Amino acid sequence: WALRSLANNRYVTAEFGFGGSNNGIVEAQAVVIDDWEKFYLYQIGSQYAFQSYLPPNSTCCYVSTEIGYGGSEYGVLRARAYSVGSWERYWIIGLGGFSAMGSAIQTPLGHTSTSPTSPGNVPVTYAGAVACPPWLVSQLRNVACKKLIPIAASG
Repeated sequence: WALRSLANNRYVTAEFGFGGSNNGIVEAQAVVIDDWEKFYLYQIGSQYAFQSYLPPNSTCCYVSTEIGYGGSEYGVLRARAYSVGSWERYWIIGLGGFSAMGSAIQTPLGHTSTSPTSPGNVPVTYAGAVACPPWLVSQLRNVACKKLIPIAASG
């Protein structure tokens, strides 16, 4: 999956290779999608978690909201977590005309996943789903989890 900012029309990048608190910082700065702009998307109950595509085949780097930092670092997003807790879970909120749906539906293009318990949630359309990786399932303690497979982009 790739995320594109409405504010600057750029793709979200997980910045690896930086030192200190800047390592893994997530920011909308790319004009093309490369490996740094790719994320796996997991539906965990009524919430979602994003895991950086890099490093490949890793149990790292779930996107975290850094609430343990103070000052200008408070609330920064960073791809750095090896597990999924409350700092790594998100609701998907629609902007620009999207509306919340109260139940899941299936469309000709793929599946649509929604949850009535998410505030202001929007449908997430995907081509299919597979089981979450074992390391994630073991952390979640009986919370339903699936890895969503995106619809292939067309020309």
